[in-house]
Amino acid sequence: MEKDYIFFADTINRVGGAQLYMAAKSCFLTQQGWNVYICYHQDGNIFIKDLQNYSSLQCPYLFKPSYQFLKSKRNNVVNLICDFIPNAANSLVIESHSRTLASWAELIAEKKGNAKHICYDLNECIKIPKPMFDFYKFKYKRHELFGIQPCSIELLFKGTGFELKYGSPCLQAYGASECVSDCESSINTTEFKGLIIGVVGRLEKAYVWESAKTVKDFVDLHSDQDVTLVFIGGSPKEVEIRSQIAELFKGIQNIKIYYTGYLYPIPRSLVTSFNVCLASAGAASAISREGVVTISIDPRDLMANGVISVTTMSSTFSEGEKKNILWWLEQVYTHPEDFLVSKTEFAYNFSTHIDAINNGEKVFSYNTSFLNNGSSLSDWFVKFINSYSPINLRNIIASAVRTVRRY
Repeated sequence: MEKDYIFFADTINRVGGAQLYMAAKSCFLTQQGWNVYICYHQDGNIFIKDLQNYSSLQCPYLFKPSYQFLKSKRNNVVNLICDFIPNAANSLVIESHSRTLASWAELIAEKKGNAKHICYDLNECIKIPKPMFDFYKFKYKRHELFGIQPCSIELLFKGTGFELKYGSPCLQAYGASECVSDCESSINTTEFKGLIIGVVGRLEKAYVWESAKTVKDFVDLHSDQDVTLVFIGGSPKEVEIRSQIAELFKGIQNIKIYYTGYLYPIPRSLVTSFNVCLASAGAASAISREGVVTISIDPRDLMANGVISVTTMSSTFSEGEKKNILWWLEQVYTHPEDFLVSKTEFAYNFSTHIDAINNGEKVFSYNTSFLNNGSSLSDWFVKFINSYSPINLRNIIASAVRTVRRY
């Protein structure tokens, strides 16, 4: 029996949690007999070579929600994607990774007819635009909406008055287990001096900039301490961000800064040279597994959860008492012996996720009231989107009319 699994992702051309997750899960799916396809919108070089093994389609229109396009253009994009996906499969699962991508994936599911569409938002902080609110409620009721943390969906609907009858469903976004390996480093770690601080994550992440500011405060407080600061991660805006960081540390003599750009895999010799690492989510977990003292940062408020496996088990969200990053950095610097961590092995297994998909009638059951109305999988969303006027176009036309009237 032919089985197709299609990811709708922002990009496969970076090194981040989403890309590591797709690479690892795609490998597992292939071993289970699935054909894997990936639709994405951001172009560039593929750093994770495993992602080159799968059929992929780069479609720039996926950058904006489908409801912001005229129906004719929307239909053209849907047809383009459907032509990319073979029709032979008996089972078709579509997994979208953001609210924008979900608005396209649902249309593809409706067009194909035999598809299940799972909304699996990989963003740490999810916000719902008004046009998508009812749609997310619709997917939640059908057990087709998941977050990456147990509190993700709860935070998504917080303050809306919507009752979460089925709790806050989540799936673990396991990443590639070999993201840190014994490969050669392009950076000579023997040049490092003093306290060596690593910051791991894409440079445009808010916690990366917050970490840079924290290190600036630290070196100001310890002008007699040499510091080496290593950023592991790239960004489409890397030149601009590096310029901002250079300006931040302008005139400070006791710090040396290194950048790796996008890096995969990460050399173990580089990571284990760190005295302490600042990171969040999957990056924090990966580095802590190497026995490195890792301060995890909550992306919601940019506060530190603590040192992973010593004072906290959370790499992302924490509801416990939190301190700012500088407080924890000072603790590690002053009492390093209190924060030694041992290298641990983490189970790497997608069986729970795939079992949920294979037991579709149990986990992805239809909403009773929805079935009673006699509607098919995506009729509700298609009817909504066809009646929706693209806001941007409407505003542009109105502005043009006002301009013409002036003259």
